[in-house]
Amino acid sequence: MICDDGLAAANLDEVWCGPHVSDTFPPSYRLDPIVNSIVDTPALGGDEVLRRIEQRRGAVLPVHNLMAELDPQFLDLFDEMYCHTLGVDPVPADGRLSASYRELICACACAVANAPVTTIARHLRRALDLGLTEQEAIDGFHALLIPCGGLAVAAGVRAMMLLRDQAAEA
Repeated sequence: MICDDGLAAANLDEVWCGPHVSDTFPPSYRLDPIVNSIVDTPALGGDEVLRRIEQRRGAVLPVHNLMAELDPQFLDLFDEMYCHTLGVDPVPADGRLSASYRELICACACAVANAPVTTIARHLRRALDLGLTEQEAIDGFHALLIPCGGLAVAAGVRAMMLLRDQAAEA
C-alpha cells in the first residue's frame, strides 16, 4: 500500500498517512480495531454511522454530519478508531489504561494543540464522569509544563474553570 507521501505502509498503523484514508480501501472494507486489520464487511451509510455515534458517544457534532454526507466510509473508520482509542467501545480490559486516563491524555493533547477550550472541556468532562478526580486532572495539565510550556497548562486549567462554571450554573 502506498501513502500520499509515496512511502509504503507496512502495517495498519501506518495507513493513517493520507487525507483520504477511505480511498485507500474498497468501499466494502472496514477497520476492525480489535484485530487491527481491515475486514471485508458491508460499508455503513452516513446515517447509520451517525446513529452509531449518537448511541456510543451521546452526541453528534456538526463535523460528523458533513463527514457523513461527503465521506461516510472515512467517518466510519474515524469513529471506530476514536471509540477504540479512547475506550468508548470496547471498554478497556483490566490491566489496560482506563478510559478516564485516555480521556485525560486526549484533553492534554488538545491543550497542547491549542484546540478550543470547549473541546478540551468535552474530553475532560468525560474523564471526570468516568472517575478521574480534579486533582488528577490538574496534575495531568501540570505535567505539560516542561515539554509543552505554560500555554498548554493554561488551556487545560481554563477547561477546568469552564466545567466548574457550567456546574455552578446547573
